[in-house]
Amino acid sequence: LHSTWGGNKIIATFILLFFDIIYTSTKYIRGAYVSKMQIQPLDINTHLFYMNRKSEIERRLMEIESEWSDDRLINFLKQNYDKHSHEFVLCKIDNIISDTQILENLIEGFGRKILAKIYKRLAENFTEHKTGFPDLLVSNAGKKKYFRAVKKSSAKLSIEEILWLDCLRSNETEVEIAPLRPLDIKKCIKKGENNDLPKASTSSPSDKVP
Repeated sequence: LHSTWGGNKIIATFILLFFDIIYTSTKYIRGAYVSKMQIQPLDINTHLFYMNRKSEIERRLMEIESEWSDDRLINFLKQNYDKHSHEFVLCKIDNIISDTQILENLIEGFGRKILAKIYKRLAENFTEHKTGFPDLLVSNAGKKKYFRAVKKSSAKLSIEEILWLDCLRSNETEVEIAPLRPLDIKKCIKKGENNDLPKASTSSPSDKVP
């Protein structure tokens, strides 16, 4: 069983894969930068972020999904990690990703088609979609993969979580919700291991999303 934390690493890899589009080409977009102290373009939390860079973003999404080889995509990620992971941009990347092996694991674990869908959703509305991503990606020896949202037994899914789960399901990706009991939380905090997370029930993943 292999589990990878989702949301923060998705944001970090989004920045790495689109760094040139977010920061370099943005300099030519009027009003996006008014100070050298900015850590992000001013339009990133608006619908104009995508509209102002639509052709470049769509091109990169095609490269991520199919046009680049796996090796080229991984090398592109690693090169941008070496160049920019220490910089304070939308997030401090090296605080989230400490080992470039994680970059390879994410590509292998998620699959390039679903990654492109995820990044497109982020690019189209970053401020709305940067939260709520499932906590874990789980895969087993049989290569079955699914996303798992871990929640306290008494907690309800947020609107952002529901929308992400619906998005993943609509792209033929399995999702499920695993209840996290107080005892499980204490064990996770004490041991600091993902393997201590409880197993989800065996019912159909699609039945677990409201």
